[in-house]
Amino acid sequence: TLDAKVGALNLVAKTFNLTVGRRLQKARDSFRWTENLDETRAGRMRQKIEGRYHLESAHAEILAEGLVKIDGEKIDLG
Repeated sequence: TLDAKVGALNLVAKTFNLTVGRRLQKARDSFRWTENLDETRAGRMRQKIEGRYHLESAHAEILAEGLVKIDGEKIDLG
């Protein structure tokens, strides 16, 4: 006997490991909630946003060993 609910799937895992050569993801809308730590380690990283980009944090830090470039019509640091 197989009991299934159409349209609902709950997956609970303590550890989920996935190794792939390349991952492509496309979604109309994407939402993610992480209760504790969300960390990305990358050789290079690029974010391209068509509209508005909003970052809100209690503390934010950017460290660079080289050039830091800020280019905008208006820059408000206050």
